[in-house]
Amino acid sequence: KYITILLTGTPGTGKTTLARLLKKKYSLRVLSEKNFIRKKKIGEWNSNTKEYDVDVSALKKELVAHLPNAKHNMLIEGHLSCEVSLSVDGVILLRCPVKELEKRLKKRNYSALKIQENLFCEETNYVGKRVRQNYSCIPTLSVSTHRPKKEGVRRISHWIDVYLLK
Repeated sequence: KYITILLTGTPGTGKTTLARLLKKKYSLRVLSEKNFIRKKKIGEWNSNTKEYDVDVSALKKELVAHLPNAKHNMLIEGHLSCEVSLSVDGVILLRCPVKELEKRLKKRNYSALKIQENLFCEETNYVGKRVRQNYSCIPTLSVSTHRPKKEGVRRISHWIDVYLLK
């Protein structure tokens, strides 16, 4: 049996970094939500905000069509997948202290408005609430990424081994 894991969290919490590390450890195919959106042309580039305006219902439709064809262990990495309900075996929710997240987003040259929006999402645990709403019956692990990467990977690996690969 193949497993599918959703790795989600507010932008800047470390999803892509952890996805790379988990990919190696578990021979996972990583589906980057950002790349998937561009490849499938789900949304339009907004030159004012310098980001894609994504149609979440179209994203769900494309992901739902894509997932059953997977014949390998998969990790879906992105922040929008918390908005939809997908057939996954587990959800990893990344959290980050707001001060640390602000530093990370500034380092990425996010606009002041985008930083404010993402900090608000993290402070209110928006992604966590959406995960509870859309994945209430799915094993979920919440991990703070302010700790060293090794510790986060160790904790996630233990959870995958115990709850998903049992």
